[in-house]
Amino acid sequence: MNGKRWKYWEEYYLKKNWGKITVEEITTHLGRSKKAVEKKCNELKLIRRSNYWSPEDEEYMQKYYHKLSVPNIALKLGRTEKAVRTHASNMGVAKSIGLNWIIKKQRELKAGKVI
Repeated sequence: MNGKRWKYWEEYYLKKNWGKITVEEITTHLGRSKKAVEKKCNELKLIRRSNYWSPEDEEYMQKYYHKLSVPNIALKLGRTEKAVRTHASNMGVAKSIGLNWIIKKQRELKAGKVI
């Protein structure tokens, strides 16, 4: 075992706050690294290991993917950051900001605005 052993109160804090506050707040409060916190969450089964995405999860992704950080979305949905990025790409959400930018710039060109 590497690092320091997890205390009961730390596990309790993690269980009570996972998905409610940011990973950064948890790591700061516990004085642990992000990697240590995510590993413990996996051990405690706080991070979902499923390919199924509920309609609510997908709606959340659609609404917040370009407003919140991937780590915070992963925290809220109980998923890994990789799962969030992959699913956003599969949904087409990850690309939408680029497409929106292109459409906006095309409209500006047509309106005669300088880019």
